[in-house]
Amino acid sequence: MLFQIHPDTPRFHVFTILNQELLTFVERSIATDIFRRELFSEGVTGQTCWDNAKENNARAKNDLTKDKFKKFFIEIQKLGVERRTELYECLRDNQDLSTFFTNPAPDLLSDFPAALKKIFKSLASHLYVSTKDLQPIINSCGGNNISTHFRVFQRTNGNVCKACGMSVLSPVRLNISEDEQWRSDYDHQLCKSKYPLYAVHPDNLIPLCDICNQDAKKNKDLFKDNNGESRPSFYPYRESCKQFIGIKVDNLRDPEFSAEIEWLSDNNQTLKKLDTWNDVYEIKNLVLGKYSDLSTRILDAINPVDAVHMRTQIEERAREPNPQTYLREPWTFWEHKFFTKLSLLNNEELDAIWAMIYWKQQQVNNNNDAAQTFGI
Repeated sequence: MLFQIHPDTPRFHVFTILNQELLTFVERSIATDIFRRELFSEGVTGQTCWDNAKENNARAKNDLTKDKFKKFFIEIQKLGVERRTELYECLRDNQDLSTFFTNPAPDLLSDFPAALKKIFKSLASHLYVSTKDLQPIINSCGGNNISTHFRVFQRTNGNVCKACGMSVLSPVRLNISEDEQWRSDYDHQLCKSKYPLYAVHPDNLIPLCDICNQDAKKNKDLFKDNNGESRPSFYPYRESCKQFIGIKVDNLRDPEFSAEIEWLSDNNQTLKKLDTWNDVYEIKNLVLGKYSDLSTRILDAINPVDAVHMRTQIEERAREPNPQTYLREPWTFWEHKFFTKLSLLNNEELDAIWAMIYWKQQQVNNNNDAAQTFGI
């Protein structure tokens, strides 16, 4: 993560109770061979999971919560009591995500049958996609649904994506009530297809911008690269990488002068985490896409009238922003890094940049004059 999630951010209570329901169900399935109500918790959550079944809904075409649990129970029964106990202990003993990020174990369920893992994934995904929205469960959590939680996350952490710092989580619309505002999707840091035991774990679900969640990350594995090699990753509730990032500017006397992202750390583990973050969210490609034409970026950002004005505006934009601005305005982090780097250039280097900007301004003016001459 570029920015650490605020440690006081409340977790979504619905995820907390559904995660506990899953653990309760697996534990109670160890010593019984009968699928019954007592496998679920005694409260509202257990009753709602039991009642949410195709047999109780004439319009349901696909399995509902109870049906998913039942199919999972059937697969569990194919294991002996000892193996059922191992399954439960695997789920129970790996609930601390901060520990998991420190000592990742990507193949927790590798020793269990493929059919069991497939059914488990189906159940876990259903809990996240559908069960979380059942009204009795929401009511038992004070009426706070996922949209309500998102507003709390937004107020605590700001509206800028924690992963990239380039996009807002969701635009805020004037004259629209809070419960009707749009929200961003929640990203499974550990994707639910590969880590089903964390599908509704409250520490695993974080709102991200659409670009990070849908376009860049998708179902990439934080702890395995494309070659299946293990790698470390930042734990978003305790770590950030903003202090390890720099921007450097090269080839200032070249018409194609450019920017590069650099890692500012000598720690090998930190460098590996930075590489993971970059690979998962395509950070360098996105940032350098914006700064691929540096003179145009400066022209668009400050529209200088002369070299002196350009220097003054660069120095102004290199000032440290208000800390809250990082949370409110996308690209603030990257723009500050960029203009800070420019502010450290010497006069000769800045003159080279100004020469390119001036040339581009003249090209635009000449094109405009030609258009007016020919009545375009």
